[in-house]
Amino acid sequence: MTLDNTIPNQLHTPLIQNFFKEYNELKKNNTVKDVNFNLQKESNETILFNEISSGEASQISTLSFISQHISKASIVLIDEPENSLHPKWQREYINNLINNFSYYDASFFLSTHSPFIINKSSSAYEIRDFKVFRKEVDINNIEELLWNYFDIITPENEFLSRHLTDILERYRRNVASQQQALDELKIIKRLCLDNIQKNVINDLCSMIQNREIY
Repeated sequence: MTLDNTIPNQLHTPLIQNFFKEYNELKKNNTVKDVNFNLQKESNETILFNEISSGEASQISTLSFISQHISKASIVLIDEPENSLHPKWQREYINNLINNFSYYDASFFLSTHSPFIINKSSSAYEIRDFKVFRKEVDINNIEELLWNYFDIITPENEFLSRHLTDILERYRRNVASQQQALDELKIIKRLCLDNIQKNVINDLCSMIQNREIY
Protein backbone atom coordinates (compact mmCIF):
# COMPACT_ATOMS: atom_id res chain seq x y z
CA MET A 1 0.00 0.00 0.00
CA THR A 2 1.34 3.40 -0.98
CA LEU A 3 0.12 6.68 0.50
CA ASP A 4 1.17 9.64 -1.62
CA ASN A 5 -0.17 12.79 -3.26
CA THR A 6 -2.19 10.76 -5.78
CA ILE A 7 -4.63 9.81 -3.00
CA PRO A 8 -6.91 12.55 -1.58
CA ASN A 9 -5.97 13.40 2.00
CA GLN A 10 -9.46 12.56 3.32
CA LEU A 11 -8.96 8.95 2.18
CA HIS A 12 -5.68 8.47 4.06
CA THR A 13 -7.36 7.89 7.41
CA PRO A 14 -9.74 5.07 6.37
CA LEU A 15 -6.91 3.44 4.41
CA ILE A 16 -4.62 3.48 7.45
CA GLN A 17 -7.41 2.29 9.75
CA ASN A 18 -8.34 -0.59 7.43
CA PHE A 19 -4.71 -1.57 6.97
CA PHE A 20 -4.02 -1.92 10.68
CA LYS A 21 -7.32 -3.69 11.26
CA GLU A 22 -6.55 -6.27 8.59
CA TYR A 23 -2.92 -6.52 9.68
CA ASN A 24 -3.94 -7.28 13.28
CA GLU A 25 -6.35 -9.97 12.11
CA LEU A 26 -3.74 -11.58 9.86
CA LYS A 27 -1.18 -11.53 12.67
CA LYS A 28 -3.63 -13.15 15.09
CA ASN A 29 -4.15 -15.94 12.61
CA ASN A 30 -0.40 -16.30 12.06
CA THR A 31 -0.96 -15.57 8.38
CA VAL A 32 1.75 -12.94 8.50
CA LYS A 33 4.65 -12.64 10.93
CA ASP A 34 5.72 -9.08 10.35
CA VAL A 35 5.32 -6.04 8.10
CA ASN A 36 8.07 -3.68 7.01
CA PHE A 37 7.43 0.00 6.38
CA ASN A 38 9.43 2.14 3.96
CA LEU A 39 9.60 5.90 3.78
CA GLN A 40 10.14 7.65 0.45
CA LYS A 41 11.57 11.15 0.85
CA GLU A 42 11.08 14.11 -1.48
CA SER A 43 14.44 13.25 -3.02
CA ASN A 44 12.90 9.85 -3.97
CA GLU A 45 15.30 8.12 -1.58
CA THR A 46 13.60 5.12 0.05
CA ILE A 47 14.67 3.99 3.52
CA LEU A 48 13.42 1.45 6.04
CA PHE A 49 11.21 2.86 8.78
CA ASN A 50 13.62 1.74 11.52
CA GLU A 51 16.34 3.84 9.88
CA ILE A 52 14.52 7.17 9.87
CA SER A 53 15.47 10.07 12.13
CA SER A 54 13.80 10.72 15.48
CA GLY A 55 12.12 13.81 14.00
CA GLU A 56 10.67 11.83 11.10
CA ALA A 57 9.50 9.08 13.46
CA SER A 58 7.88 11.63 15.79
CA GLN A 59 5.98 13.35 13.00
CA ILE A 60 4.84 10.12 11.34
CA SER A 61 3.71 8.53 14.61
CA THR A 62 1.77 11.67 15.61
CA LEU A 63 0.02 11.98 12.25
CA SER A 64 -0.70 8.23 12.22
CA PHE A 65 -2.20 8.37 15.71
CA ILE A 66 -4.41 11.31 14.74
CA SER A 67 -5.44 9.49 11.54
CA GLN A 68 -6.62 6.48 13.54
CA HIS A 69 -8.72 8.47 16.01
CA ILE A 70 -9.94 11.62 14.27
CA SER A 71 -13.58 12.15 13.33
CA LYS A 72 -15.76 15.04 12.23
CA ALA A 73 -15.34 18.18 14.39
CA SER A 74 -12.72 16.53 16.62
CA ILE A 75 -10.74 18.56 19.14
CA VAL A 76 -7.08 17.51 19.00
CA LEU A 77 -4.55 18.48 21.69
CA ILE A 78 -0.83 18.30 20.86
CA ASP A 79 1.88 19.04 23.43
CA GLU A 80 5.21 20.48 22.21
CA PRO A 81 5.12 19.10 18.65
CA GLU A 82 8.48 20.76 17.92
CA ASN A 83 10.40 18.05 19.83
CA SER A 84 13.05 16.48 17.56
CA LEU A 85 11.79 18.45 14.53
CA HIS A 86 14.04 20.47 12.24
CA PRO A 87 13.04 24.20 12.18
CA LYS A 88 11.85 23.80 8.56
CA TRP A 89 9.46 21.02 9.64
CA GLN A 90 8.30 23.11 12.58
CA ARG A 91 7.42 25.88 10.14
CA GLU A 92 5.38 23.42 8.05
CA TYR A 93 3.74 21.60 10.99
CA ILE A 94 0.44 23.46 11.18
CA ASN A 95 0.02 23.50 7.40
CA ASN A 96 0.61 19.73 7.38
CA LEU A 97 -2.17 19.27 9.93
CA ILE A 98 -4.52 21.43 7.87
CA ASN A 99 -3.64 19.72 4.59
CA ASN A 100 -4.05 16.23 6.00
CA PHE A 101 -7.12 16.71 8.16
CA SER A 102 -9.09 19.66 6.73
CA TYR A 103 -11.81 17.21 5.65
CA TYR A 104 -12.72 16.62 9.31
CA ASP A 105 -13.17 20.30 10.21
CA ALA A 106 -11.23 19.59 13.40
CA SER A 107 -9.82 22.09 15.91
CA PHE A 108 -6.15 21.68 16.83
CA PHE A 109 -4.74 23.10 20.05
CA LEU A 110 -0.94 23.10 20.36
CA SER A 111 1.26 24.08 23.29
CA THR A 112 4.71 25.06 22.13
CA HIS A 113 8.00 26.66 23.12
CA SER A 114 9.05 27.18 19.52
CA PRO A 115 8.46 30.39 17.53
CA PHE A 116 8.73 28.36 14.32
CA ILE A 117 5.46 26.51 14.98
CA ILE A 118 3.40 29.72 14.78
CA ASN A 119 2.31 30.73 11.28
CA LYS A 120 -0.34 32.68 9.38
CA SER A 121 -2.81 29.81 9.62
CA SER A 122 -2.76 29.83 13.42
CA SER A 123 -4.11 31.95 16.24
CA ALA A 124 -1.85 32.31 19.26
CA TYR A 125 -2.85 32.65 22.90
CA GLU A 126 -1.09 33.03 26.22
CA ILE A 127 -2.42 31.72 29.53
CA ARG A 128 -1.51 34.02 32.39
CA ASP A 129 -3.02 34.03 35.90
CA PHE A 130 -5.61 31.48 34.73
CA LYS A 131 -6.80 33.85 31.99
CA VAL A 132 -6.43 33.46 28.23
CA PHE A 133 -5.04 36.35 26.20
CA ARG A 134 -4.82 36.47 22.41
CA LYS A 135 -1.37 37.45 21.11
CA GLU A 136 -0.92 39.58 18.00
CA VAL A 137 2.53 39.76 16.44
CA ASP A 138 4.38 39.83 13.12
CA ILE A 139 5.08 36.15 12.45
CA ASN A 140 7.79 36.94 9.92
CA ASN A 141 10.10 38.34 12.60
CA ILE A 142 11.60 35.57 14.77
CA GLU A 143 13.14 38.08 17.20
CA GLU A 144 9.72 39.63 17.78
CA LEU A 145 8.11 36.21 18.17
CA LEU A 146 10.68 35.20 20.80
CA TRP A 147 10.08 38.42 22.70
CA ASN A 148 6.29 38.60 22.53
CA TYR A 149 5.56 34.91 23.03
CA PHE A 150 8.45 33.60 25.12
CA ASP A 151 9.97 36.68 26.87
CA ILE A 152 13.35 36.03 25.26
CA ILE A 153 15.58 38.80 23.92
CA THR A 154 18.40 37.57 21.72
CA PRO A 155 21.83 39.28 21.50
CA GLU A 156 22.33 41.78 18.65
CA ASN A 157 18.57 42.02 18.35
CA GLU A 158 17.38 44.32 15.56
CA PHE A 159 13.82 44.31 16.88
CA LEU A 160 15.08 45.44 20.29
CA SER A 161 16.82 48.42 18.67
CA ARG A 162 13.62 49.44 16.90
CA HIS A 163 11.58 49.03 20.07
CA LEU A 164 13.96 51.13 22.18
CA THR A 165 13.86 53.84 19.53
CA ASP A 166 10.05 53.73 19.61
CA ILE A 167 10.03 54.17 23.42
CA LEU A 168 12.33 57.18 23.19
CA GLU A 169 10.30 58.69 20.37
CA ARG A 170 7.01 58.30 22.30
CA TYR A 171 8.67 59.89 25.34
CA ARG A 172 10.09 62.74 23.23
CA ARG A 173 6.64 63.48 21.74
CA ASN A 174 5.02 63.31 25.23
CA VAL A 175 2.96 60.28 24.19
CA ALA A 176 4.56 58.38 27.08
CA SER A 177 5.40 59.94 30.42
CA GLN A 178 8.85 59.80 31.98
CA GLN A 179 7.71 57.08 34.38
CA GLN A 180 6.03 55.03 31.63
CA ALA A 181 9.19 55.11 29.52
CA LEU A 182 11.36 54.11 32.49
CA ASP A 183 9.00 51.28 33.45
CA GLU A 184 9.07 49.89 29.90
CA LEU A 185 12.86 50.02 29.81
CA LYS A 186 13.13 48.26 33.18
CA ILE A 187 10.90 45.42 31.97
CA ILE A 188 13.03 45.02 28.85
CA LYS A 189 16.23 45.06 30.89
CA ARG A 190 14.99 42.17 33.05
CA LEU A 191 14.56 40.08 29.90
CA CYS A 192 18.01 40.85 28.50
CA LEU A 193 20.79 38.30 28.90
CA ASP A 194 23.43 40.36 27.15
CA ASN A 195 25.43 42.86 29.27
CA ILE A 196 25.88 45.23 26.33
CA GLN A 197 22.11 45.48 25.96
CA LYS A 198 21.73 46.10 29.70
CA ASN A 199 24.34 48.86 29.61
CA VAL A 200 22.59 50.57 26.69
CA ILE A 201 19.28 50.47 28.57
CA ASN A 202 20.95 51.86 31.70
CA ASP A 203 22.28 54.77 29.61
CA LEU A 204 18.83 55.41 28.15
CA CYS A 205 17.28 55.40 31.62
CA SER A 206 19.85 57.94 32.81
CA MET A 207 19.16 60.16 29.79
CA ILE A 208 15.41 60.08 30.50
CA GLN A 209 15.86 60.69 34.23
CA ASN A 210 18.18 63.65 33.53
CA ARG A 211 15.82 64.90 30.79
CA GLU A 212 18.59 64.81 28.19
CA ILE A 213 16.24 63.75 25.37
CA TYR A 214 14.56 66.51 23.40
